[in-house]
Amino acid sequence: MKRSILLLLVIITNVSCASYQGGTKPKLKLSKDKILVKRTSIHNDFLSGNFTELKFSYNNEVEKVIFSKKGVFDKFGKWDKDFYLNNTSVYLWDNVKLFPNSDEIFSILAFGTDSPNFYTSSIIIFDSKGQDVIKTHPKWKNKIIDFYVDLVNNMDYSNRKFNNVNRRAIQSTLN
Repeated sequence: MKRSILLLLVIITNVSCASYQGGTKPKLKLSKDKILVKRTSIHNDFLSGNFTELKFSYNNEVEKVIFSKKGVFDKFGKWDKDFYLNNTSVYLWDNVKLFPNSDEIFSILAFGTDSPNFYTSSIIIFDSKGQDVIKTHPKWKNKIIDFYVDLVNNMDYSNRKFNNVNRRAIQSTLN
């Protein structure tokens, strides 16, 4: 069953990437008021607990990309770990500096869901001790939301490197 789901994901990803018509739809412009801050439960080999998720939803009227994953990839390169949570691929970047004027190190989970007409995109951010940053360090909340909005709004839609790396990662899970 898992293999069938993964195969379906590869096919959808390949069809989506192959049929990409850059610039045919407007690009998403995200604003802070569109970010939903919610508690999310995660239990797997890497994490266990309730975490603060920053999430936004969008429809198919904008240029479709995997906003969170691509945005973090464009900024920090290939992820360090990946896993599946509720049939959704999740990418983890460890030990990254989010802010140029701070020595703080963070880890980022990026993921999203999609259906024919509705999509979500999310991130969860941890401090260097693996703690939920927004819950344990509320002073960072607005700065992290600003980071997320900037990440999405300044994304390079023409850079296709993420699509190729993402496709290979999904295909490798099938083997």
